[in-house]
Amino acid sequence: MSELDSEVTPTVQTLSMVKKHKIGLFLHDGTKYRRVKKSQTLTLSMNPTETEYDYIADENPTTEVDSYKPSIDQDLTMYKGSDDYEMIFPYFYERRTGSDAHVKCLVVFMHEPAADGGYKAWETESVISVQDLNAVDKKLNFKVLFGGTITNVDEWGKKKLAYEIQKMGEGFYYFIQFDAEPSAPAELEQRLRIMDNVLRYLCVKQEA
Repeated sequence: MSELDSEVTPTVQTLSMVKKHKIGLFLHDGTKYRRVKKSQTLTLSMNPTETEYDYIADENPTTEVDSYKPSIDQDLTMYKGSDDYEMIFPYFYERRTGSDAHVKCLVVFMHEPAADGGYKAWETESVISVQDLNAVDKKLNFKVLFGGTITNVDEWGKKKLAYEIQKMGEGFYYFIQFDAEPSAPAELEQRLRIMDNVLRYLCVKQEA
C-alpha cells in the first residue's frame, strides 16, 4: 500500500428520502391556517418565465430565467365535515372571483430546518382557482396560484404628458400599490410592455 493510499479516509454519506407528509400546504380560512390533508397529490409547479439571448460573442443562444409564477395543483377528496372540504367547497359553490378568491397560502418544508429553529416555508398571497368537481371520483380539483394583493389605487385623472407619445399629448394616470412576491414586478412589466393602452409605466420597490 502506498503512502497516499494510507491517508485516504472513506466518506460515508447518509441519504434521507423526503417523504410526502414532510411538505405541507396550509390555507388561511380567515381565522387561522389549516392544512390541506385529503389530497392525493401535491405538485408545486414553478412555471418559469424565460428569455433567450443570442449574443454575438457566443456560438449558441443563452437562456436566462426571468421570474417564476408558482402554482399548486390539488385533487381534494370530498369528505363532508373535513376542514379542507368545508374551506374549499364555498369557492366552487359560490364561484368566487376577484378578491373573493384570494387566500393566504403557506407551504412548509418540514424536512428543512430554518435558522430560527422552525422550518423553511413560503408564505404568500394567492388565488384559489377551482377547476372541476368529479362526482364519480369524489374529487374537487383546484389550483393555488401564487400572486399578490393590490393595497391601494389612486386615480390621478387625465393629465398633460411631459412630451408627446404615439401622437398623444394627454393620458390617464394611476398610482397603484401592491404586495407581491419579489418576482412579480418583472412579470408585471413584461405584460405591460405588450399592452397597447399603456403608454408608460414605472415599477419601484417601497422600502420598509
